[in-house]
Amino acid sequence: MKSIRPGCRVLIAAAAALTTLTLAACGTDTTGGQNTPAANTGNMAGMSSAAPTGRGFNAADVAFAQMMIPDHRMVADMAKLAETKASSKDLKTLAAQMAKDNTAAVGTMRGWLRKWGEPASGDMAGMTMPGAMTSKDMDMLKSMSGMQFDMMFAQMMVKHHQGSAQMARDEASKGASSDAKAMATDLVTSLAAQAKQLQALTKM
Repeated sequence: MKSIRPGCRVLIAAAAALTTLTLAACGTDTTGGQNTPAANTGNMAGMSSAAPTGRGFNAADVAFAQMMIPDHRMVADMAKLAETKASSKDLKTLAAQMAKDNTAAVGTMRGWLRKWGEPASGDMAGMTMPGAMTSKDMDMLKSMSGMQFDMMFAQMMVKHHQGSAQMARDEASKGASSDAKAMATDLVTSLAAQAKQLQALTKM
């Protein structure tokens, strides 16, 4: 084994010291690197978890509003028809209130959807609103008058209210928006009361 000259030993020691310093510096960079991704991960996780709760609504709320807008419009249209065609004064009075309430509700739900950044009408393909009247039903109703109109209006509206109440119950149990859930809860009560009034007015 050859002996190492003193000068070489100095060079080797210097190289070893340089290597140690380099590794230490890398260790410092590594620590910094760990902090950076950790901070980024934390921010992403925060955005991800905060988004749903920060919005204050969910898909059930959006679907409820989007489906209830045409639903309430239909009720308002039918009620306005009853204001002029119904033979019962009490039915005309009830219809006027229904038209007013449903028109106002449409404005409220449109406001929610604007606030949520969602379209006023969703993709309704393959979806059927329970209790919804068809164009044929509406044409038939328009062709009637007197007590015959009153009976048909009441039958259609009671059927409609039953379907709407089911959608409202679904929203009350599955929604996240306090405003939408409150409207849904109120709807269940008011629709049941209106159905009883309609049945009493026409003695169904």
